Amino acid sequence: MEHKIVEVKNLSHRYTVNWAIKDINFEIEKNGVFGLLGSNGAGKSTTMNIICNVLTQTQGDVFINGIDLRKNPIEAKKFIGFLPQKAPLHVEMTVEEYLYHCADLRLMPKDKIQGAVEKVMEKCQITHFRNRQISNLSGSQVRRAMVSIKSENRRRERIFGEYGVKNIDEYTKLVKNREASEPIPHLLIIIDEFAELKNQQP
Repeated sequence: MEHKIVEVKNLSHRYTVNWAIKDINFEIEKNGVFGLLGSNGAGKSTTMNIICNVLTQTQGDVFINGIDLRKNPIEAKKFIGFLPQKAPLHVEMTVEEYLYHCADLRLMPKDKIQGAVEKVMEKCQITHFRNRQISNLSGSQVRRAMVSIKSENRRRERIFGEYGVKNIDEYTKLVKNREASEPIPHLLIIIDEFAELKNQQP
């Protein structure tokens, strides 16, 4: 059986009397890109907000990398990168300043931040507007800047390959036993919400 990075069991939530979502069950295994689709009001945002611990569910359980999100939210959130439709940005910063800020929040070693920032800017093709203030970016430029911040997924694959492990649990054991020194890679979750579904096919 593949390693489950997200597991949702009997997830339900209501804001007042009516249920926003009811008895949702699904699993996401290993790697890939997954979409959560539905019409307006179907509960997409509610579901994602619960999975990312922005909202506490009324009923049900969510496990991130095997960690119970309700019981141990701090540990679970170490494996989540949440990019909502409206990116939470410090718009007074430049792109480069914000990338440094995010690397620091991720507890990246100080001597590795510059190299990491240069790498993700090149990979996401945003080097040419590194000194531009975020408030002056277009919508597509903002998204590229945010995706560059969420670049942990490929790093995770590289680390797993180098150390010969299959999942985060195995790598965490190596770190605890001091057999590995790189910071534990985070699970990548990028959310791109559909505000409206038009011309739906039957």
